[in-house]
Amino acid sequence: MGADTLCISAIGANRDFRKLQKIRSAVSCDLQLIANANCLPGCSHELAHMNMLSQSSRKGDRLKGFCVDYCILHCSAARLSNPVNLIRGIWIRPEDLPIYENLGYHNFKIVERSCPGDFL
Repeated sequence: MGADTLCISAIGANRDFRKLQKIRSAVSCDLQLIANANCLPGCSHELAHMNMLSQSSRKGDRLKGFCVDYCILHCSAARLSNPVNLIRGIWIRPEDLPIYENLGYHNFKIVERSCPGDFL
């Protein structure tokens, strides 16, 4: 369809190596993975959260990007109440990069909408 790069859903695929292999085999464009997403696997808030973030960051928004991020509050509470959720998160461990590279993934994105680039 003309895309040079596709960014794969971190929640839907980061730790699913079979799925990543199938995606890589199915397309010829570059594929990008979000390396530092701290969401929980299978999070039911993913679509609502991404939509809320995109809507609140629109240019000219009357709230100038302010929103109460219920999703991050909910997930933060889950991580604080059960610290194993810090490890369960979908982030990609640096020592696992060779696994992803062997699957054909070489483009890793570091994200955080609320942090300046130099902080990242």
